[in-house]
Amino acid sequence: MPQSKDQYSSPGGVSTRNNTKQEEMVSSILKTLLESKELRSLIQSAVKEAIQVSLDKLSHIMEIHKGKIHELECQLERSSKELTALTSEHGNFKSDMEQVKCELNVLEKYSRRNFIRIFGIPENSDENTNLLIKNLALDKLAVELKETDLDRSHRIGKPNNKGCRAIIMKFTNYMAKSQVLRSRRKLKSTGIVIQEDLTPRNRALLKKVSDHPRVSSAWSIDGRIFGLVKASDGTDAKRRITGLSYLANLL
Repeated sequence: MPQSKDQYSSPGGVSTRNNTKQEEMVSSILKTLLESKELRSLIQSAVKEAIQVSLDKLSHIMEIHKGKIHELECQLERSSKELTALTSEHGNFKSDMEQVKCELNVLEKYSRRNFIRIFGIPENSDENTNLLIKNLALDKLAVELKETDLDRSHRIGKPNNKGCRAIIMKFTNYMAKSQVLRSRRKLKSTGIVIQEDLTPRNRALLKKVSDHPRVSSAWSIDGRIFGLVKASDGTDAKRRITGLSYLANLL
């Protein structure tokens, strides 16, 4: 007896039909689920909840960083205030130190007011420096010094073969010293130079004034520094130089 067409179907054909039916069933179920308002609502709620959790975590992290940033800003502000205070304190300290140096310079200048330094007098092993100065004053300056005008004198530094050392002289009175200084111009071109015994601060200032291109000559009177300063019209004007700031303004 002949069999029907379905009876002779291959196993592979049955499997294919079964898979197709399963796919159609799954597709139908998914379609039903996707069309379900309740499912869409659940999915939306789950997504919103997940997003909110992430946002909450991010917000928490941001708050932590904001706190750290605020703390750093506060530290920076405190450090800035401390630096400003230290800078101001340092400026005041420098100003005070400069004031102290000026006052010490004035005191030292006063202690040297009766001293002079003489350069260029030939040196002998058995010399009497007081006598050398008396003879120099009389012969070259036309100034007669008494023994009572001179306190003591000596060469400065250790003996050497590089030339004659300077002599430092202390007078017993200011008038005798002033007479010698007022007459020192007569020593021009003799190789002998007489200067006040300046403080290191004033001596350095005199050196800088002498070396300045706009100063034709410089000297000191009672520890004060003076110079002939060239004006813009080429003339020289006598000026008292009180510090390096004055020289800076000449440039």
